[in-house]
Amino acid sequence: FRIPMIGELNVRNALAALLLARYTGLSDEQIQSGFDTFKGIQRRLEIRGETGGIIVIDDFAHHPTAIRETLKALGQRYPGRRVWAIFEPRSNTTRRNHFQIELAEALRLAKRVVVAEVARLEQVPPEERLNPAQLMADIRAAGVEAYYLPTADEIVAHRVLLTEAAKSGAVALGGSPPMFYITNASSAASRAKWHVYLEGGGWCESTASCAKRANSTLG
Repeated sequence: FRIPMIGELNVRNALAALLLARYTGLSDEQIQSGFDTFKGIQRRLEIRGETGGIIVIDDFAHHPTAIRETLKALGQRYPGRRVWAIFEPRSNTTRRNHFQIELAEALRLAKRVVVAEVARLEQVPPEERLNPAQLMADIRAAGVEAYYLPTADEIVAHRVLLTEAAKSGAVALGGSPPMFYITNASSAASRAKWHVYLEGGGWCESTASCAKRANSTLG
């Protein structure tokens, strides 16, 4: 059997679907036809686009296991690519410190990590809040570059990220272009910025410039 999606996580999903399909009496040919036509769902390793050799992938991984498995899948599908994991702690799971250690362990699989501010922090009791400073320290302890950039504006204006986006990394860093893996980013503002980056032909450095270019791009 073949599936068009990547990663061990999708192999396990396909295996479960295969067993159920056989139980209901479908033939192997029918099952394979289903696999061939299923392209996945939105925000699960969804390729939003590519520009200048840079691939932007959107994913709603909102717990350490999902982040780890999707980063492993990207490493298998795109060997040698420098993956930036851009992580916005917005879900109930990631805003809390229940997986403080596990999040660091998962994000270390990326080449570089950006963590945004914890969303709606006032809704989480202080003793339960994710500690971004500790998260950064734990990631860096493994030799991985990590940046705490609280807002979407700060993320898209970050000098290192801008340099890679502008030069595609091929000359500046001696390798293939980077890949931006955006996880748990339910923020409409940040998602709009990635859209403008892809559709507008380059990076935008502020909310105002993104909005202006989005209007011209989308008509």
